[in-house]
Amino acid sequence: MRALILLSATALSLSVSAATLNLGENVRVVSINGKSVPAYASQIELDQGVNNVTVRYDSLFEQDAESHWFIRSELHQMTFNAKGDEEYFLDAPAAYSDQQGQMLANDPIFTLMDDADNRVEHGLRSHTELLNQTGLAGNQF
Repeated sequence: MRALILLSATALSLSVSAATLNLGENVRVVSINGKSVPAYASQIELDQGVNNVTVRYDSLFEQDAESHWFIRSELHQMTFNAKGDEEYFLDAPAAYSDQQGQMLANDPIFTLMDDADNRVEHGLRSHTELLNQTGLAGNQF
């Protein structure tokens, strides 16, 4: 019995803790590590270690209750190392006009912070940059 309890305690201590990614209003995560994310999720569980997050700038504009539109960037690939049980916050600036929204969509700014309000190192490449890197840009299928 003692061995079973010791084995159970060891197994629990070896379990991998998940991190949490909290999303700002103007951030839309499409997938993490190739797995789809529910549309407009505001909080996502991450695996510990390197995570590849497919993200875009996504801003909603409303003229009135019946008239609204979105301004969106192309997809970007964000890569960062998540530590277990950490909480992360991914945000993008709000746009207050169509023109400002279009500028942010053309060159989005994503800020990744940890729960201690420290910037988290990450890589960020646009979909176009990734295609150019792999040599697929311009190929016709």
